Amino acid sequence: MKPGRNDPCPCGSGEKYKLCCFLQENPVTQSGDFIMEKRIPKARYKTTAIESPQAMVNRQKSQKETQRSIQREKEQEALANSPEVQAHLSEMMKNHYREWIKMKIPVLGGKTPLQAVKTSDGREMVEALIVDIELKSKQIGSPLDPAIIMELRKNLGLLRSEILA
Repeated sequence: MKPGRNDPCPCGSGEKYKLCCFLQENPVTQSGDFIMEKRIPKARYKTTAIESPQAMVNRQKSQKETQRSIQREKEQEALANSPEVQAHLSEMMKNHYREWIKMKIPVLGGKTPLQAVKTSDGREMVEALIVDIELKSKQIGSPLDPAIIMELRKNLGLLRSEILA
């Protein structure tokens, strides 16, 4: 007859069987399964992932940051679509391209667009730059105001009728 867990251990140590030879015969990893199967033979249980408190805090923070970034994106989009902001951006772009014709451009050999349009090769390069500016502004989803391009061409003497002549 096998001793019960709370009976004295048959080895004579004086300890309870569950604290002595039972653990040697049934390692801890097996004893839990053995006890579960014996007490509740048809039970099925799910294992859970063990997660440190710091990992839980980090996960919670990242979820909050994601929610905040979504909210921030919505606010920025609403701000960018406001008429006041659009008007201010348009004015900034006009000022930029008014100054651009006076800036030295590396692709023009360090000349300003005003200097470069004095030669036929320079006119061609400046025209290519303006077309590139138009195309890239359309690609990013906010095309330049056609009035800005028209003013730029006019100031450089590159109006379409002048180019064809």
